[in-house]
Amino acid sequence: MLKILADNGMTIFLSSHILAELAKICTKIGIIYQGILSKELKTTVLEKQRIKKLIFSNNNLCKTIQLLKSKKISSRLNQVNEIEIEDANVIANPAELYK
Repeated sequence: MLKILADNGMTIFLSSHILAELAKICTKIGIIYQGILSKELKTTVLEKQRIKKLIFSNNNLCKTIQLLKSKKISSRLNQVNEIEIEDANVIANPAELYK
């Protein structure tokens, strides 16, 4: 319903931390930091700037990273011991990890 209203020219204000969902219905996004509008940009610009990652964890991180290396998939451990993958092909087709 919001998409229909927006398509008919209505301005809609939403508050969310899920920018990917907002980008589906919004044409512009404003970033508010400490109560101040710090950035306003079109969703198309935001999409180009967004870093896409596949983040996961399991109980054998070392073995998982070795397996990813053997498949020539670049990965790293982040600060909270989760595995991060930024490979666009893997993100688009996560089932490839299981082959």
